[in-house]
Amino acid sequence: MLMPRLDIPADGLKAVPAGSITIPARVQANPGYPAGAIVEAHVWTSTDGGATWVEGTTNLTSSGTDLVVDHTGDSGKQVSLRVEFTDAKGAKVSQTITRAYDVR
Repeated sequence: MLMPRLDIPADGLKAVPAGSITIPARVQANPGYPAGAIVEAHVWTSTDGGATWVEGTTNLTSSGTDLVVDHTGDSGKQVSLRVEFTDAKGAKVSQTITRAYDVR
């Protein structure tokens, strides 16, 4: 089993600035499963409680992936975040976080 680990660049109030932000991400595996490198990643955000989703971009790195989302014009909104990762061995994980952070 894979578990997403996201380093959301939020302040102490769980808020990020408006504009484009990069969220470094990696996966952690359960004991007994040596996870492979991330070979595919997707990220989506929603500012309307999950009614609609906007896909961001991803950049695979040697330690995981950078998730890039754009919050231009989203000041004052709450953001839900959905991620999906696949490792080199074919294991997949999807996670949705409701109200992951706010945009200031």
